[in-house]
Amino acid sequence: MITFFAAVAQGLEELLAAELKGLGLESVSVERGGCVFTSDLSGAYRACLWSRLAARILLPLARFDADDDDALYAGTQTIAWSDHLSAEHSLAVAFSGIRPRLTHSRFAEQRIKDAIVDQMRDAQGLRPSVDLRNPDIRIQAHQTERQVTLSLDLSGDPLHRRGYREAG
Repeated sequence: MITFFAAVAQGLEELLAAELKGLGLESVSVERGGCVFTSDLSGAYRACLWSRLAARILLPLARFDADDDDALYAGTQTIAWSDHLSAEHSLAVAFSGIRPRLTHSRFAEQRIKDAIVDQMRDAQGLRPSVDLRNPDIRIQAHQTERQVTLSLDLSGDPLHRRGYREAG
């Protein structure tokens, strides 16, 4: 079983927990801003497809302390990024926080991106590109005080935008 995080607007966590349980997901627990649940990958995709409340479904990859950008870079490099993307993929990084030590979110996003592409370039001689509008892989970083959680965003665009302005 894998642990996932379903993000939701604050105040809707209990409703999301009930919805996720109704989708057959296990070990659902409420946290600030969402719910943690365990499932296989098909359960996470089921949440992406059928949740009416979740904004995003995240797969946490690592948690580490980061007081500065060097620690953020080093913590990001502990993940084997080639397990999740290749040089042919594009990526985008988003950073948010609650009382974060790293207060400039764009700089933090840049440091995370640098750590990923540097690791891949060193290992393969090639690096993924950055596409902020339509990336193949979205990485979500969240810092609460010192602790940073890096996650893969399984949702792509926020889930409330499903079907928004589809060509038809």
